Amino acid sequence: MYNESFIPVFAHRGASAYALENSFKAFEKALELGANGIELDIQLSKEGIPVVYHDPQLSRLVGSNKLVNECTIAELQSFKLGKPWRRFFSSYRIPTFEAVLAWANNYQLPLNIELKSTILDNQDALVQLLQGLKLPAGSHFSSFHYELLEVVKRHAPQYETALIA
Repeated sequence: MYNESFIPVFAHRGASAYALENSFKAFEKALELGANGIELDIQLSKEGIPVVYHDPQLSRLVGSNKLVNECTIAELQSFKLGKPWRRFFSSYRIPTFEAVLAWANNYQLPLNIELKSTILDNQDALVQLLQGLKLPAGSHFSSFHYELLEVVKRHAPQYETALIA
C-alpha cells in the first residue's frame, strides 16, 4: 500500500509525448523519466488475446478502418504504427499485454490497466486473463465500463479497481 503522503505518477500510455503511445519505447521513457507507474489500454484480438492499444478502431495509427477485435493477433502484430507519413518506416508494433506485463514485472513498475470496450463482448477472455495473473505491487484496473470492473472483483478481488467517469 502507498504511503498517504506519496502520490504516485502514472504515465498516460507511457511517456507518449516522447514516443508513440502504448509502445515499449514510451514505457521505457516513462521509467527513465521517473514515473511511478504506467497507464495502458487493453483491447482484445479476434481470438481474445489482450493487446495494448487505445482505440477500438485501427484508423488513427494504422490507417485501416478495421476494429481491433476483428483482427487476429498475427494481423495486429504485422501492422506498422504511427502517423500516416511516418508509419511506412515505423518499427512500432502493437504489443501483447503478456509482453508488457513481463516487462513491468521485471521492473516492478505498477500498471493502471484500462479495460476498453472490446472486452464487453468477450468477458470470458477477461476471466481467462485474470486467472493466475501476477501484477506488480500497486497495480490496478480501471474502465469506463462498470460491468468489466465487476468481473475483475469477482475473479481477482485482490486487485483495486477504479471507475472512470
